[in-house]
Amino acid sequence: MTYLMKPMTYLMKRWIGVLLHVTLALGILVAQPFTAAAQQKKAALITYAPVAGSDWDRGHFIGWESMIKKTGMASSLVEGVNFDQAASVLRRLAREGNDLIVASSAGYGRALLDVAPEFPDTFFVMYSSIGSLKGIKNLAEFRLNWNEAGYLSATVACLAKASDRKIGMVLGEPITAFTRFGAGATQAVKDHCPKGEDDLLVSWIRTFTDISRGKQASIALVAQGAEVLFGAVNGAFNGIVGAVKQVNKRGKNAKIVMEYMDRCEVIPEACITSFTFDWIRQYDRLGALFVEGKLEPKTYQIWVKNDGVKLVFPLRNVDSSVEKGMKDVIAKIKAGEINVSPTDQLKP
Repeated sequence: MTYLMKPMTYLMKRWIGVLLHVTLALGILVAQPFTAAAQQKKAALITYAPVAGSDWDRGHFIGWESMIKKTGMASSLVEGVNFDQAASVLRRLAREGNDLIVASSAGYGRALLDVAPEFPDTFFVMYSSIGSLKGIKNLAEFRLNWNEAGYLSATVACLAKASDRKIGMVLGEPITAFTRFGAGATQAVKDHCPKGEDDLLVSWIRTFTDISRGKQASIALVAQGAEVLFGAVNGAFNGIVGAVKQVNKRGKNAKIVMEYMDRCEVIPEACITSFTFDWIRQYDRLGALFVEGKLEPKTYQIWVKNDGVKLVFPLRNVDSSVEKGMKDVIAKIKAGEINVSPTDQLKP
């Protein structure tokens, strides 16, 4: 028995060693599934503002970094690209040999439609909302459902406000994304505010970056009776935050729904929640499709049904019934019992 055990023990050790090596090798492959396929690929992201300057661009950058890390692609970031510059920047990046170019704002839509056909070997992606891809074979859209984002923001505002008060929405430039956000909010107040559209005050500030204009508009909305403020304005949202802090110091009880990322820590005493986009998971999805050669010239939905558009729970500074009500609304959207129109627009 002792004689047989020794060679068996030796063989078992050899097999365990082999299994460990195989397991480690598989683990490396799982951890970096795309590196080999993507080593020679180059990708570029353009943003409207510096990524440190707005939650919108910061959200894109966080998702972008995750995608680049997981795919192993070489990458470049071009910040502060205004809409008039977009076409020339896109052409330069394509000529530099980028295989994938992602544009982070709906305002780049026209430039993408013009430039993409000129560079058939580069895949262009609109990561927001473009409306129509016009049949272009190297252009895809990762469509954020802005209507649902507006619907969720306005619904929680309606449920949180006092019955005799209003809610205030601040919107930036009238790009497709924001006009759809406004339409979603308008649908929500019809469904969930006691007086319907009469409970909604709207201010278009026609800027993404002017904090003072965002603040002035927000103070005016509170003066008109708004108790809960929300909106989609990018960097100018800091003006809404400043306005809520200022009016509350003067005895108001204004509250706020933050945009794009979980940012209640900047105004914890008045923040109810944040509407967010699932930046990391959706960018990882984009990267995986691209390096596997499966990215198609079509629209990929980012919406409530796949948790791409959501609110941050638990809610703050509101009664527990508000949270229950919001969870019920989200469940009904996922079940198809509430249908938020994905294409309606609210124009200034």
